[in-house]
Amino acid sequence: MTCDRTNHAKCSPESSVRQEPQLAPLRPLHRARLLVAHACRHRRVEVVITGLALLALILGVCYSESLRPPWLGSPPADAQVPEDVPTWLNNLQAVLGASTLLVAAFVWFGELREDWETSLPCRMSVYFFHDGRPVIVCRHVWLAGASDLRAWGQQVGAQAVGERFLDFTPDIVARPPELSLLPDGTACRHYAVRFLLTRQPERLAAEPARARYQNMIAAQTAVRTEAVESVAALPDVASWGMPTPQSSPAV
Repeated sequence: MTCDRTNHAKCSPESSVRQEPQLAPLRPLHRARLLVAHACRHRRVEVVITGLALLALILGVCYSESLRPPWLGSPPADAQVPEDVPTWLNNLQAVLGASTLLVAAFVWFGELREDWETSLPCRMSVYFFHDGRPVIVCRHVWLAGASDLRAWGQQVGAQAVGERFLDFTPDIVARPPELSLLPDGTACRHYAVRFLLTRQPERLAAEPARARYQNMIAAQTAVRTEAVESVAALPDVASWGMPTPQSSPAV
C-alpha cells in the first residue's frame, strides 16, 4: 500500500503509537479508594479495632444514659442523664480516652509487627522460563533486600548456566514476600521473581529436556541438572503456569 494524504493515518507509525495504551492520571477519588483498600489489606486489625471503637462510641451516645447529650430532650424521670454540657463532656472524655488508648495499642502492635518483619533475613527463589518450560530454577537463595531482587536474580540465573548475560523480556514478575520458616526454625521473608527468556542458554540448548536446578536449603546446594518434567512438577514452579514471552524486545 502506498502512503499518501488520504491514507497517511493508516501508514504513519506515529498514528499507531498514539493508539497504544498510555498511563492515566490518578484521580483523588480513585486514590482514596486505593488507600482504603491498602489499609484493609495491610492494616486490617487496626481498621477493625478503630471501627469497633467508633461504633461503641456512637452506640454509647445513643443508648447510654451517662452519655446522653442534655439537648436531646427530656429524659425519663428515673434516668441518670447529665444535666448540663460540662458533665456530659466529662463522661464522654472518659470513653474517648479509653477508646484512644485501645486504638493506640493496636497501632503500636501494627508498627511492631512491621518492624519485626523488616528485620527478618531475606531469601529469594528465581525462575527462568523459555517457551513455557522452566529452564533455570534457583530456590531459597540468600537476598540482601528487595531492591536487589531483579539484579541478583539475573546474576544467580547466569551463574547457574555459566554465562555472563541472559536474554529475557521486560516482562519480569515479582511476587510480594511471604513469611516462611527455614529448616533451622529461623523466620524469613521469601521473595519470588520470574523471568521469560527469549533465547535458550547455550549450555542448555543441546539438552532441551533438562533444566538447571538449585535449592540452597537442601543437603545438596550446588547447581545440578534435572529433568524439566521433575522441576515443572514442583508446586512453586507450577504456580507460575506455563508463561511464554510475548512480542517484547529482549533486554
